[in-house]
Amino acid sequence: MKIIMFGAGASARMLYEKVAQKGEIVAFADNDEKKWGTSLFGVPVCAPQKCLIDMQYDEVIISAFCGLEDIRRQCLELGVPPQKIITSYFAASKESRIMFVKNLSALLNEYEQEADV
Repeated sequence: MKIIMFGAGASARMLYEKVAQKGEIVAFADNDEKKWGTSLFGVPVCAPQKCLIDMQYDEVIISAFCGLEDIRRQCLELGVPPQKIITSYFAASKESRIMFVKNLSALLNEYEQEADV
């Protein structure tokens, strides 16, 4: 299985070993121009347009925690079929963090603590 990981930052570094067990990582797509032409774990980092249009792949795994939905939308706009876009590595983690912040907000309100959440 050929995989493109979308995101070449800290989250991608955390996920790399787990994803590499699933298949061959052929590229990292990233929106940061400064990363284009570099490599991560010996795998090239390129512009999303180049990776997602010019390369052969079976899955695009979103490996960026921030902007998950924006990146998913970008993949769709670049012609990636929805069934090839994998968000599951961070989707559950994101939802649990949102729930934590909501619960924290309610708790702070309950104790009448002034805080910004």
